[in-house]
Amino acid sequence: MDGKPGSSGTSNPSGTTYRRSSAPAAGYCDLCGKWISNLRRHQDTVHLRLRNHKCMFCEKRFSTSCHRRSHMMTKHYESFKEKNFKKEKGGRSAGKAHIIK
Repeated sequence: MDGKPGSSGTSNPSGTTYRRSSAPAAGYCDLCGKWISNLRRHQDTVHLRLRNHKCMFCEKRFSTSCHRRSHMMTKHYESFKEKNFKKEKGGRSAGKAHIIK
């Protein structure tokens, strides 16, 4: 990827179009020159500013599911806790598995 606007690609909010990388998972970003361990995610979240993870309680969108979960835990704690409690009652765990020694 050469970092120049191209005819095929994805537009960011500023309207600049970049070709999405088909590069290996790790390497140097051609747009900013930084070493990145996950180029696709880096380009999507930093350069294209994609926000694919929507909060289920409000209209906010986030670049990663981790950021979305953190938002829901802080801004919608009671609703989030209630939803996860219902999941646990249904037999599915909402969190990490507990290790019993």
